[in-house]
Amino acid sequence: MKEKDKFKLIDGVFKKEEAQTILGSLFDYKINFHNKEILSTQERNGSPHPHSESRIQELKMSKENLKQFLAKLEEDTQLKIESNIEIKIIKTKP
Repeated sequence: MKEKDKFKLIDGVFKKEEAQTILGSLFDYKINFHNKEILSTQERNGSPHPHSESRIQELKMSKENLKQFLAKLEEDTQLKIESNIEIKIIKTKP
């Protein structure tokens, strides 16, 4: 079994509006995931989930930076977007 692997998530040329939709949806999904983690942790343990809380802030900031970046571009701008997911095994069960 490999200790790490890579998976291609996005690989294409997109219009500005398409890029905003695709990337905005990814940010929204991750923000929603962390919101659910916070609620779940609070219900189970009655305690906060600091990692998810900080990730939400980071993701919101990145999403806003992306929005500002795209706003500066001409409407007919084409964007090449590539995104890979790298997974590394950090601990295996015996």
